[in-house]
Amino acid sequence: MNAQPETPTGQTGAQEAGTHAFNGEALSHLLSALIAAARRDPSVRDALRQAAQWLLEVSQEPVQSAAPAAELTTRIPPPAPAEPQVQMPLRIGDAQIVIPVRDDGSRSSAAVVAAAGPSGPRAVAVAPPSAPDLALVKRRVALKAECCRWAIERRRRRAEQADFETSIKPRDHELVATAKSLPNCYVWPLDPYVSLPSDEVLERAAQCYENLQWAADFALAVRGADPESDMLAPAYLRLAEAQSAVRSLMLQLELREDADQYDAFQWLKRHTELDQIYVERYMKRNDPADPARAGALADAIEQTRAAWEARRQSEAAKARLFNRARYHARRLVDRDAVADRGDWQRLYEAVIELVDSGLPPSNAELRELLLPIVDRLPEDLGDDARFHLVLRELDRYLASRERERPPTAPEPQDENVQRVRELLRGTTVVLIGGERRDDTAERLRRTFELDELRWISTREHQSTAEFEPAIARPEVALVLLAIRWASHSFEDVADMCARYEKAFVRLPGGYGARQIAHQALQQASGVLAAGRSRMAVRGQ
Repeated sequence: MNAQPETPTGQTGAQEAGTHAFNGEALSHLLSALIAAARRDPSVRDALRQAAQWLLEVSQEPVQSAAPAAELTTRIPPPAPAEPQVQMPLRIGDAQIVIPVRDDGSRSSAAVVAAAGPSGPRAVAVAPPSAPDLALVKRRVALKAECCRWAIERRRRRAEQADFETSIKPRDHELVATAKSLPNCYVWPLDPYVSLPSDEVLERAAQCYENLQWAADFALAVRGADPESDMLAPAYLRLAEAQSAVRSLMLQLELREDADQYDAFQWLKRHTELDQIYVERYMKRNDPADPARAGALADAIEQTRAAWEARRQSEAAKARLFNRARYHARRLVDRDAVADRGDWQRLYEAVIELVDSGLPPSNAELRELLLPIVDRLPEDLGDDARFHLVLRELDRYLASRERERPPTAPEPQDENVQRVRELLRGTTVVLIGGERRDDTAERLRRTFELDELRWISTREHQSTAEFEPAIARPEVALVLLAIRWASHSFEDVADMCARYEKAFVRLPGGYGARQIAHQALQQASGVLAAGRSRMAVRGQ
């Protein structure tokens, strides 16, 4: 197991390790040692001068295509900012290597190589390394899981003395060919120089690789659908545990570092920093994941993904309901359109379904959709509690908005308003329902020349007995019940008004003076006139 056999991709272990980015800390030590040696030994100075001259010549040669920048990455510090504030120059002859340094003194993962030329210093290789390809990691670990399970099956067939040429060799060649088609894919279960563990451990390894595949797929799916999603944190945590479990397994098996685990870790480190997400577990060497938890981790990944997909389906359903509600609301706003009872009913049903789906009754988008038409809401549309909650939140919003703006002038007069004003002048009107709106109350008081408009705000399951003292007062001429904001239990108010000989009017719409006047004349003109006569007899 200490030997470095050739892998299925044709690379040796040393070659595979050579594909990893060089450690920036090691480069710093190397350069420091070279500078110290150059100061002591003229031959070293001469060799470095020649190397610097070669760098200068290469940097001045025209190139047909941009060469890939050398990447100098560190394992622990996060990637460098685009414009480091401090630079640490190391000069070798006419060449200079600049290592960006952060404010905290740690070295950046980007390096700038500058060489002096006729027109001044030239800089190359300034870009920080990009994150590994997590989609490629998914493909490679899926193959590794398949190879682990084939190793179990292969062992069984060999024990049964199956024919190697027909029962084993074709599958070996197929898996090796697939591994060779993927860059940097070392499938150790097929390495003849590796002493394979027990079937139980091989199965656990397959589960660890599959967990890394599923966790990577989940993280990519969430980030691709919504980079601002609050599901990124649990997705990244699952990926952190999956890659850490693979690393722990490699250590237990005394195998070399797994390239896919390393790439997954680097991808995760890069994106947690970009997305400003803190992963509290499995990102440090002293906090390893346990490969024995592979089954539990698989369940956790599946449950987390199921919750995310259920939420996405719910959001898609909400979008469809909003589109339906918006369509019917627009038909009702457009007075030229054929807006019949069916539009109101379908809008009513869509609002109820939206609340059922988890939409808050105070949702601003729903509120803006209903605001233009709420005053025309049919009285007998329905009394579903969910729709009533939306209306109450809408009423609270209107009341709060009215408090924030200056008082408005009395409304323009019409014949109905003038007639009702003559019947109500100098009296008290009681308005029951919804949230008190001071500006509206004062406007109505002045429009109808009332002595007082007493507005009683209501709440859920309120007893009508609380209204009786206000209704029984002798100066009260009219009781208005805003039925849109009132419970059906408030219908007892009508009996109270009859008992005290007060005019009673149900307000199906808003609080406009014209609408109140129209409803008052339609529903209680006779009672209002009789009440006015009684007050005249009493000298009020």
